[in-house]
Amino acid sequence: NVKHYTSYTIYPIGYLLSRIGGNRIETVSIQNKALVQIANLSENYQEIIEDSSVLFHIGGLEPYMDLYDDQIKEMGIDFLRLPEEQFDAPLGLSSGAADIFGVTGGVMEAALRTVYEIVTGRELPFPDLHVSPIVGLEQIKEATIKLENVKPEWAAAEGFEVKIAVTSGFAGADKLMKQIAKGESPYHFIEVMGCPGGCITGGGQPRPKEDIRIVREKRLKAIYAEDESKEIRKSHENPAIHEFYKEWGEPGCHKSHEYLHTTYVKRGIFNQLTDEDFIVR
Repeated sequence: NVKHYTSYTIYPIGYLLSRIGGNRIETVSIQNKALVQIANLSENYQEIIEDSSVLFHIGGLEPYMDLYDDQIKEMGIDFLRLPEEQFDAPLGLSSGAADIFGVTGGVMEAALRTVYEIVTGRELPFPDLHVSPIVGLEQIKEATIKLENVKPEWAAAEGFEVKIAVTSGFAGADKLMKQIAKGESPYHFIEVMGCPGGCITGGGQPRPKEDIRIVREKRLKAIYAEDESKEIRKSHENPAIHEFYKEWGEPGCHKSHEYLHTTYVKRGIFNQLTDEDFIVR
């Protein structure tokens, strides 16, 4: 009683499936690089399949996925018994501002924490550094940040009111973009996240059984709690950033712009390169 299930992935998953199901799972590659594989699962997996929504995100194992048991064992690698290690620098050190990138309004707040302090010399004047008008799951959130008692070098910004807007999901983005197109947008800075609520309920997150609105609220609170627990709360205080600019120049200089920005290359349906290039500025 073997049933057939199809898994689509940009990574080979045969090795991972074999480690999970042993000889009860057979993987058959039907396209080059195992972009699409068919897994034959025993009947006793039926209940698990019906009751679960599973996402395999292989990520760091990608270089090894073209190899299978024998080759990996010959290399002396046992993924399940690898010792714990620190992340490679600078990827292991992050600020609270980095954590809140995962929630709607987080990118905006992280930027404001830095910009406000650079311009005024003071911390953002909100409890726990959270810009309360843009915290939450409403479709469109707005706030105005007034710059007062700025540093002498920013005298031109004295009294300026920075108007901001935050949205997540395409419905809110559509409204804000139409305002811009009509020349009616009052905002200086707009944050848009495609997934409702932000990355906390994006395509790569576990799919819950309970009300998604409740889950978003729980994940939002968890993200802010993680941020508040960090010793470093602001992006510009991350020592890894300081080390970077020691080598690559001042923020905003040509060299840092060259290394911190990218160009985009059009790819085909299976992520393969094409002959057409384009640049987003």
